[in-house]
Amino acid sequence: YQRRVRERIYMAQGWDPRQRWLMELANGSEVEGYSLERVTIQRNQRPARVAKISTAWSSECALVKLRECEEVADRECLCYQIAKLIAAEGSTDTAVAACIKMAWPQTTGMGPGGSMLSVASLWFGSSDGCALIEECVSVMSPRNEVACQLTSRLANRHGWCDLCDAFVATPHGQHLLPDASCESRAEGLSDQDFNDVIAQLDVGAVSELWLFSVLTLQTDAHAGNVMLQANAQGKFRLVAVDTGNALGCHSSSSSSSSSSSSSSNSSRGCQQRQQKPTYLQHEYPIILETWPVSNSPPAELASKWLELDPDRLRAVGGSEDVAQRLEQVQQLLHHGHMNMLEIACQVVTDWREAFRFVSESGWHRPIWDSSLSMREPIDDQSLAQA
Repeated sequence: YQRRVRERIYMAQGWDPRQRWLMELANGSEVEGYSLERVTIQRNQRPARVAKISTAWSSECALVKLRECEEVADRECLCYQIAKLIAAEGSTDTAVAACIKMAWPQTTGMGPGGSMLSVASLWFGSSDGCALIEECVSVMSPRNEVACQLTSRLANRHGWCDLCDAFVATPHGQHLLPDASCESRAEGLSDQDFNDVIAQLDVGAVSELWLFSVLTLQTDAHAGNVMLQANAQGKFRLVAVDTGNALGCHSSSSSSSSSSSSSSNSSRGCQQRQQKPTYLQHEYPIILETWPVSNSPPAELASKWLELDPDRLRAVGGSEDVAQRLEQVQQLLHHGHMNMLEIACQVVTDWREAFRFVSESGWHRPIWDSSLSMREPIDDQSLAQA
């Protein structure tokens, strides 16, 4: 009976197989071979309440995250739908971790028959808001099962690693960010290892994350929210998590239609708001510092994006602003004389101002610095003139 109920939910929500698996994990119980573990994955003043669901028969796992504001979870689920629309043709990989929103159980039990979601609710000590069940982005993808040399050294005990953890695990990272803590067990990770990770970024995956960030106006896409995952070719994909601060919410970003006075005010506001970053967090997505964005996107992705109907974004619940940003990107791609970084700063003018401010402030940009040898010639002055 419970399985039939879940199937009706699947059909009503239009969930894909990855989302269906997330719900199975959330509804599994200890007696069925599911287990739950408390974890710490974010470095902030208010520790995130997160639990990890795993099974005895699969390496795929999920995270249960408390969302006190249901609108944030709704935006995260919408972001995943948008990421699926812009993914490469025939690919099951997306620029955003798969996720679903679930209500907390009305009744919870401490016994072994209780669902993983009900146990997590007891751990969190609150039934407010809702739960976000998010795919765990492991360095070693369970779908690919092909490891490159660095995967085992990057992964922490849970199997994952974000861009910030990868940098903090190096001698240079520990020197620049002495207050940053990370769960990475890669104690012997060298500065060259980090440079190798950046050099081996998958261009297609970076391009998808770039477009996703532009369309959804990501305002919390710092290095700690971008996960590393090796693909079958031994390259590293970048996958976004915690994407709820987007779509104009908690965002000061404006489109290129904003007036010049608005951009000027935004620049001054950027200087007033930003404090020296501790975890490689700026007021623009960290993806803009990677070397692939200094080029045009791969031809096959660009062709798909040029043919993408903005109405499809509206159909999945995207706002009119999202569709308009897609149209702006399509126009600039069609002209063909701008790279991805220039297009992003043309469409979202606040990112250009923030980018220039960070550069002039002399703050550390290790991902930008590691990308210098692979980047097409570009400097901050030419970017400001874009």
